[in-house]
Amino acid sequence: MKIEKFFMRNKPNDDVDTSMLKAQNGVCEILCDTEELKEKITKWATFINYKFDNFADFIQQAGFKTPVKLSDWNEERASFKCLTATGKEIQIFLYLGTGFEYEEQISAEEEERKRYSIKRNDRKAKPKIFLRKSVTRKNDKLLEIFNQDFSVYYRLTVNGVYQLNIDIDEPGYSIGKEKRLTLQHQDEIKQYLLSLENLLETMQVYEQLMKLLNFSEIEIQQTDWIKVCYHEIQKEARTLRSAIILSRGKLKEYAILEEGETFHVIDNGDWIYIGNGMKINYIAKEDRYTLKASGTYEQIIHINSVENMNRIKNKIFQLWWIFNQ
Repeated sequence: MKIEKFFMRNKPNDDVDTSMLKAQNGVCEILCDTEELKEKITKWATFINYKFDNFADFIQQAGFKTPVKLSDWNEERASFKCLTATGKEIQIFLYLGTGFEYEEQISAEEEERKRYSIKRNDRKAKPKIFLRKSVTRKNDKLLEIFNQDFSVYYRLTVNGVYQLNIDIDEPGYSIGKEKRLTLQHQDEIKQYLLSLENLLETMQVYEQLMKLLNFSEIEIQQTDWIKVCYHEIQKEARTLRSAIILSRGKLKEYAILEEGETFHVIDNGDWIYIGNGMKINYIAKEDRYTLKASGTYEQIIHINSVENMNRIKNKIFQLWWIFNQ
């Protein structure tokens, strides 16, 4: 819920002198340019049961140094500018009951937007902020990071066509602990993903992520799901081209793309082939094949040739050894 839907519009007071609010330690940390902005943030902080005098704590938890100067309240967007002690300017957006969001222009090629949620383990204790989502645009790349309660999800899209989807659950023994293992080294993971030139090598991406997270073999075995999947997007359809999916350390699905053909195997014996204008689904439990094909008469004849089917099945069988490692 955006804050403007809750607050009554107040007439700004242009005659108000610049006001400085003091934190509990007596150090001047927050500077508001108008009384209206002070009142808006005070109402927001009151609604989430947090004293405005310590609004600087939120800024600090988001990684910015105080004192800060707040200015230019925008009623429609429920936002204002924040100039930090290091001279960095960000735009903050308030959300009732959930937290706040800020956007930052990092460089001419890169911009970032982050949303923080208010998190309380104890109603009597001071609330903390939790980075719920971040969106980074860098040239032709869009990286979205979603921090859930028990997992982290990364989605990297290049040119709106190529997409890498990564889902990493928290190892079971660490669930509920303050120190989230999946949140470690997130800046390094972000920079690594933004530097990727080849999204296709999902096995290589998986191995690098485990190194960056410093996951041990035991921690991998205590994780419900680790998924690294590469898709190609055409209009609104997504086609899986490469993937590695593990559950508690055991491989459940694996897919590779070779010379335009996708070979996708699943631990229950099912497999999928996509290429040369056709898609073959094999259901092991029923020992049944489903074929979808399109093309010229000659192409259809080639697709259904015994030699072609044998070639596909041989390649599929070559991949089964991965599940027995």
